Amino acid sequence: MVGMVTRKTGVFSSELYHLVITDKRLIFALQTHENQVSDVKQAREQAKKEGKNLLGQIGAQIATRSGDKYMNGTPELIMAENAKNFAIDLDHIVKISVFHGDFDDNAPDSLEIKTITQKLKFTISNAYAVQKQLKSILGSKVH
Repeated sequence: MVGMVTRKTGVFSSELYHLVITDKRLIFALQTHENQVSDVKQAREQAKKEGKNLLGQIGAQIATRSGDKYMNGTPELIMAENAKNFAIDLDHIVKISVFHGDFDDNAPDSLEIKTITQKLKFTISNAYAVQKQLKSILGSKVH
């Protein structure tokens, strides 16, 4: 699971996804504003039910950014959640490049996926962790 993967859609617009890594494909689950608000609300309510104080509730809200809610979902359910969700079969991936951001140039960490038919670029938050996760599944395809 890789939370908070951003794909630029225009000069001033982007889409936020959670990336679910399976043994057969990469699934990109779109996170709409409504999804995010709902997830935060549910996390806060659950934390209150568990008797957590304000800091515990804030921690639960922050945890929604990880995408862990997809850990128990089947690929079919994740794909059916939103029409804009998409998947890439691992067999179609030619190369994945993970780039570490540059503090001096204010460049973020990023991920580039080259498939048989297209090239996709995403902004990520932790290049080291993402590279390690992807390398464990895809091995030498990850650079």
